[in-house]
Amino acid sequence: GSRRRRHERAQGESWRDVGGCPPPRHDHVRPTAGRREAGAVNHVDDETALRRALVELHHELVRNGLVVWTGGNVSCRLPGRDAFLIKPSGVSYDDLTPESMVLCALDGTPIDQGWSPSSDTASHAYVYRSLPHVNGVVHTHSTYASAWAARDEPIPCVLTAMADEFGGEIPCGRFALIGGEEIGQAVVDALDGSRSPAVLLKNHGVFTIGPSARAA
Repeated sequence: GSRRRRHERAQGESWRDVGGCPPPRHDHVRPTAGRREAGAVNHVDDETALRRALVELHHELVRNGLVVWTGGNVSCRLPGRDAFLIKPSGVSYDDLTPESMVLCALDGTPIDQGWSPSSDTASHAYVYRSLPHVNGVVHTHSTYASAWAARDEPIPCVLTAMADEFGGEIPCGRFALIGGEEIGQAVVDALDGSRSPAVLLKNHGVFTIGPSARAA
């Protein structure tokens, strides 16, 4: 309606000029300082609450059919601290507890004693160091995204809902080995210049980023 036309004029271009996709929302990875979004776990200055929220977010991955067995993980940056929380390695989703979430420094080194962090910890750490506005990272091997990753192809922007959520196509980054920060480097490189908060990794799966773990 008239509101959309006013918005298009304010943007300086019609969404029909960019592949038939409406202009993307630019709030995917924008800091939300000064306000709290509903359920945005990264804006609660309480590590205990963050740990509880991460357990629930991991359970949401299972409920939505995005993970199987122990694959996949969610992490969140701790507000005001050079640290983040991430899923422990090799622990089933049913057995996750707030206490099992592993606190790590931004170089990927565990601060907590006991649980070993996810094998993707170094890559999450690289993303947080490289993108200060990102407060949440999610990684899964969801079926359809992994199929595109196996073909080493970006997912084209063919739906208006996809354009609204991702801002265009979902890029596919290069192949990287698991265990080091190389995956994180591939994620950051693939997102450079992209409006998407999600990225596929060749022969692997999908990573998403956001201003909070829930947003990611």
